[in-house]
Amino acid sequence: MTLSNIPAPIMARPVVVVGGPTGPSAGPAGPVGPTGPTGAEGTPGAAGPTGPFGTGPTGTQGHTGTDGPRGATGPAGSFGGAGYTGPTGNTGAAGSTTMGFVTADLIGPYGAIGITPTLIGLGALYLVSGSGRIAVEISGLVRNTNPTGAGVNLSGRYFQGASAPLAGETVDIGTGFPITQHFYTTDPLGYYGFKCCYYSIFPTGQTWWFDLAIASTDGANAYVRDVQLTLIEY
Repeated sequence: MTLSNIPAPIMARPVVVVGGPTGPSAGPAGPVGPTGPTGAEGTPGAAGPTGPFGTGPTGTQGHTGTDGPRGATGPAGSFGGAGYTGPTGNTGAAGSTTMGFVTADLIGPYGAIGITPTLIGLGALYLVSGSGRIAVEISGLVRNTNPTGAGVNLSGRYFQGASAPLAGETVDIGTGFPITQHFYTTDPLGYYGFKCCYYSIFPTGQTWWFDLAIASTDGANAYVRDVQLTLIEY
């Protein structure tokens, strides 16, 4: 064998190496194995002890706030509508416009009158021509001359008729006023005032007479004077 230090021709030139085809990177995946059984559920742990509630001190009450200033007054509201008018009431009867008036008097003295009631003859006649509402007043002075004391009964009387009774007629005619005035005295010389009054409604269109009847309670000792009768129809 001969040794030489001359490079061989292959060593003096680059050598190109060409690789072969690349093989598959990995083989196919294997089948998945079955799922294992589920383990038993664990027991929860016990709750820990509850701590004590702490109560804090009550705070002081705060001051009440002051009222704020009053707001401005709003405008006045409008008036409500007028209410319904009620029904008109019935018209009353027309009042009388006629007013009648009559007077009569007896100066006297008139007497002596005993225990029988006797008319003094005032002669007052009146024709009712208006409302029929008539008020009568008879007043005057009365006396009883019995020195031991006695009285006098005085009563107005009236009746329908066109002529008045005369003085001295008894009271078997006419109707007496509802109230009789009673007088008593122990003074045989003194005269004392009296008054008889009556009010009633009389029929229109009729004439009525009015008079005064007197009687002593003891003996023929009754007297009257200055008697005046006033009648008004209104």
